[in-house]
Amino acid sequence: MLGRWFRRGALLSGVLFALALLVALAYAARVAWFTRTALAAVAGTQAGLALDGPVTIARDGRGVPHIRAGSDRDLFFAEGYAMAADRLFQMDLTRRFVDGRLAELLGPPLLAVDRRMRRYGVAELAEKTYARGTAQSRAYLQAFAAGINAAAAREPLPPEYRALFARFEPWRPEDAMAVGYATVLDLDDNADAILGRERIHRLLGDAGTDAFLPLTDPRYDVPTDGSAPGPIASLPPLSGARAVAALPEVEEKAPVGSNGWAAGAARTASGRAVLANDPHLSLGIPTIWWLVEARSPHFHVAGAALAGTPGVTLGHDEHLAWGVTAGETAAMRLLRERARGADELFEHGRWVHARHRRERYRVRLRADVTADVLETPHGTLIAREGDVAYLMDWRLRHAAGSPLDAFLALDRARGVEDGLAALRDLPEPALNVLLADDGGRVAYHLAGGIPLESAWGRYAVDGDAPVPPLLPFARAPHVDPSREALIVSGNNRAEGAGGPRLAPFWPPPYRAYELRRALGAARDARGKLSVEALAAAQRDASSPAELEFARLALAALTRAHAEADPALRPALSALRQFDGQVLPASRGATVVVALRRDLLRAFAAAHLPADVVREYTAGTGNFVVPLRALRERPHGWVPGDDYDGFVLAALRRVQSALGSEIPTFGSYGAQPLAHPLAPLGFTFWNGPTFPGRGGSFAPAVQWRSHGQSFRAVWIAGDWDAGTIDIDAGESGRPGSPHYRDQAAGWARFARTTLPFSDAAVRAATRSVLTLTP
Repeated sequence: MLGRWFRRGALLSGVLFALALLVALAYAARVAWFTRTALAAVAGTQAGLALDGPVTIARDGRGVPHIRAGSDRDLFFAEGYAMAADRLFQMDLTRRFVDGRLAELLGPPLLAVDRRMRRYGVAELAEKTYARGTAQSRAYLQAFAAGINAAAAREPLPPEYRALFARFEPWRPEDAMAVGYATVLDLDDNADAILGRERIHRLLGDAGTDAFLPLTDPRYDVPTDGSAPGPIASLPPLSGARAVAALPEVEEKAPVGSNGWAAGAARTASGRAVLANDPHLSLGIPTIWWLVEARSPHFHVAGAALAGTPGVTLGHDEHLAWGVTAGETAAMRLLRERARGADELFEHGRWVHARHRRERYRVRLRADVTADVLETPHGTLIAREGDVAYLMDWRLRHAAGSPLDAFLALDRARGVEDGLAALRDLPEPALNVLLADDGGRVAYHLAGGIPLESAWGRYAVDGDAPVPPLLPFARAPHVDPSREALIVSGNNRAEGAGGPRLAPFWPPPYRAYELRRALGAARDARGKLSVEALAAAQRDASSPAELEFARLALAALTRAHAEADPALRPALSALRQFDGQVLPASRGATVVVALRRDLLRAFAAAHLPADVVREYTAGTGNFVVPLRALRERPHGWVPGDDYDGFVLAALRRVQSALGSEIPTFGSYGAQPLAHPLAPLGFTFWNGPTFPGRGGSFAPAVQWRSHGQSFRAVWIAGDWDAGTIDIDAGESGRPGSPHYRDQAAGWARFARTTLPFSDAAVRAATRSVLTLTP
């Protein structure tokens, strides 16, 4: 009897397993089928659309669209149609991210992300901004949304929707505003980051803040506006250094940065102004940038658009090119207030109840979740520690404004003066904007609303502190229009001696320093720079600061007799061979990067609790601290001021982690282009893996999870010769021939022109799709 039940159970289990296998195979076949077949049309005619007249979308050999429209409104409709044909799922995912609605598509693991994003209230902010926009800007956004929805209805849905058994929700004009705020939140210095700095200040006071958040590195300081750096204070002494027994594991956040440089006509061999730009952002597939060239009665633009937003974000029109790097200035304020009970805060001398903003989260395969976001007129509660509450004061929540308006104005600029006028209206994020026009002039301006806050975002301020004024545009760091200027920006300090601080700390100036050095060395016998020399800086893997760090570390290790330990020979040998080039084949680069990351954690661990160390090192990755500490050797930073022993202990940890065979930097810093759904198992949609190169502090940034997101070189007035490249492909549809087709050229630093004139577009055209009423 018992045996018969066992046999029946085994048979049932086998049947269930076979059914599960059949279901899995059927699902896999479904996904594979739609991956191959869910491709948007690139040729033919789509009729019956809400257009004023016919529009053509010609595609070149890379699949980049070239739009010709008889009205401005039709241009934005066609751009929305072409962008959705290429990037619909990516746009939708970004929209859900900023709105805090990922969990309803991807399930419970994304609920924490949704809750964090709902604090910002981006959906509400986008609606307010759209309502306050001009009639013209609303018309453009309406046309853009209509084009997206037309493509979603007429073209096959991307395979991700089939894989997730999901549908596309119609795009609203406000959604482009919301997607634009994704970049604002990515680039702005935010309240969560300030909270981490507040904890350092609370534990170690002003000295600790100055120690772990130094303004910059005086040896490499090259202010973007060309002014003299002025004196920078030495690292302060500390007290109470503890022995470092073990370091917490830290997953560094990808640093946000960019490179940009511009040379006036008097500086170039061609006699034209040249602008180069390579924004550094988190990498994946598809890239966040979508290339386009488009013409209508009042627009003729080319370059890169943020997927989900209209116009051209970075690129050029018929007269002006523009590029940006993140300004890195203080943007949000963190307010500190007394708290009691569930929702009472002490403001303006009395206890007030916070407003409860009820948020409902739809969670796939789970019941809905509701939670309150607490707000007062001062800001949004983001943390509470005992009887102290911390509120995020985001200026845009009180005075809504859109970054899209400034960039749409740039799309119509006729020279640097128009470009500067457009930047006056940029609310956020703070950006270093470089301009080059067909008159041979270049200019620079730090733009965006920058509060003149005495705390500079280094710690929280009292909740009743007055709202700080904004830095007047005319007083912001800048370089006036000039044919003689050479401007370099790498997120370094914008203004030198005599200017306001503006930032909690400036990112390390090492890329900007190397770019200035490399461009100076590249001048010809007449002191001019060729376009090739200006472009070559984008592949520069030299890191002078890391070379200095290696030499300082080796000197300390020699004094500590590290060579007496046979176990350390692989790391020591690699370190000695490092020549300052962060190249894929370099093993020394691997040791240098691993050692500077370890030392940053170790210096912090000697003075801060483990949770603050983890938060600090994950959020800053501040190479300035270990490099300056080894150079200046301030008192009290390490036990007994034994820097040599401190470095030796760090090398032991690094050697143990890397193993006896030191990996090359190409493998240690490998950069896979992962699809957004890769964590759910859809790894077959991933892109290629690029080798680590450049690290974070050489101009050619590429390692781990960040790198150059495009590389552009614009020759003002000779627009057909301008080049722009992205790392994977124009299409976000995995079955498209343009999903990965630019990767090989990207890896070898190819430069690919983006046709601009009608003649160049005709010569490059490979297919034409016509949209008609």
